[in-house]
Amino acid sequence: MLFAIVDSLKIPRFPKINLDGFNDFISDVDFGSHKGVVVALLGFERLLSSSGAVATNVLDILASHHRSHLLMGNRFLTIVQTDDPRMDEKLGLVGGYQPAWNPGECMNRDRGL
Repeated sequence: MLFAIVDSLKIPRFPKINLDGFNDFISDVDFGSHKGVVVALLGFERLLSSSGAVATNVLDILASHHRSHLLMGNRFLTIVQTDDPRMDEKLGLVGGYQPAWNPGECMNRDRGL
């Protein structure tokens, strides 16, 4: 998954990557003439169930760089798609903040709970 994110952002990389390297790569996102980049993570419940610590660390790294890129005038947004209606409870805080559901799913009843 780390390679998929780094490659989609067209960041040059090494043959191997760990979370520290991923953190460094995300700090080097080249926005070019664009003012924003969106990272969409689909089916996130699968990664969380198979590699919970990696999944939460990846989200923390992306959230941290969201703020650091804003300081430079760039927008770095991460959208996480999940089929788990309790994902917010399982994740807890991400980057020090509670993740927000989209407006159509923000109420528990909207997620079938």
